[in-house]
Amino acid sequence: TSFGASSQHKTRRAVAETRMAIYRRALASNPLSSQLALGFLDECKEVMSSEELLSEWERTLDTFRSQPVLVMHHVRVCQGMGALFSVERMAGVYAAAIRRILRMVCDATADAGRRAELSVVALELVHGVCLMFRDAGFAERAVAVYQAVVEWYVFTPRRLWSAPASHRMRAFELFWDSGVPRIGSDGAQGWCMYSASYAQATCDLHSSAVFAKDDAVGYGLCFETPDSWADAEKQASLDTPADGSAAMATGCLSDSAIDSMDPFSVAVFEDVQPFLADIPWDPTIAQALLDRLLQFLGIVGPGTFVFTHRELRSGTADMGMAYTTAAGDDIARA
Repeated sequence: TSFGASSQHKTRRAVAETRMAIYRRALASNPLSSQLALGFLDECKEVMSSEELLSEWERTLDTFRSQPVLVMHHVRVCQGMGALFSVERMAGVYAAAIRRILRMVCDATADAGRRAELSVVALELVHGVCLMFRDAGFAERAVAVYQAVVEWYVFTPRRLWSAPASHRMRAFELFWDSGVPRIGSDGAQGWCMYSASYAQATCDLHSSAVFAKDDAVGYGLCFETPDSWADAEKQASLDTPADGSAAMATGCLSDSAIDSMDPFSVAVFEDVQPFLADIPWDPTIAQALLDRLLQFLGIVGPGTFVFTHRELRSGTADMGMAYTTAAGDDIARA
């Protein structure tokens, strides 16, 4: 009955309030315990609204600035709030979480092991946002983010290795918008091989092939009826590479062609930039990134690791990630 349900709710609320009081006293004695903080926040779910709970989470994250486990749990809590869920909101949550982890990486410059563990956490968040995009129906954006992250971290041009992050980001934007094939696409050579002349030659070649059918509107995505739109969507899906990536980047498209396309079918630089984690180069981190990419593509099963080094296993497990790792050969940066 409604009376019984109401009574049970009041009982749960009273128990939660009592436990919250206990957690507050415990935190007063041990203010740096992330486990106590997580326990307190778990009880808050029974008492607070979603908005109040999120505010409490933000206060906790500001207090525990060096605890990646709290950042990971916060992302999971946000993604589990069905009433507040939206793809763009979750993209912002993941981007903010990556920024928090990167600040921890900067604070851990004297501890190489800690820095490596935190870097893997950042990659875990990248993997999570790509899964979220794909599950929500934004497969092109999910693939584009992974392409961007691998190009950004593994294929940085040698001349930019020591450049400031802002300079590298601007250079990467030029590469991304140039229209050259990216990792996983036919003809891809990597960001490290990029040059303006190569980009123009590649763009011209792709443009002549793609627009042979209809020079005015690219794929012909200029519709007069819903049926024509549906037919064009089906044809575009057949023309899309098996990896789900767009056939070409916006740098090769005319303004009229871009205007006539599905706005979610091509990921522009602004779509991928928030997830380009600027973490120090380490071949073991590159291996962890490639393992996650293999999982995302379905080449290996979830939780299966081919390259990730053993020394990262214990640290990342402490942060709430169970890694089954196998030591692999070192890979060199492009």
